[in-house]
Amino acid sequence: MDKEDLDTFGERLYSLIYPKHKESAAKLTGMLLELPEAVLSQVLQDEAMLTAAVEKALRALQLAPSRYNNQLENGAVMLVFKADRF
Repeated sequence: MDKEDLDTFGERLYSLIYPKHKESAAKLTGMLLELPEAVLSQVLQDEAMLTAAVEKALRALQLAPSRYNNQLENGAVMLVFKADRF
């Protein structure tokens, strides 16, 4: 996936996440952008899948807030989602 595709996916994800998660929308978007492109496409087309992915990312942030906050501030997201778990 090139930078332009990543930017497009990011903008679409952010616009879907922001209304419900204003304070953490940027972090959640960054985490979800780590998904493989095929899964990311599905997440953008399936509201239930998006909700599941966001909830999983929120749980990860709640379980280790300082770890993920520090990584996100440094531009490195170490959380990997498994497509078969949505």
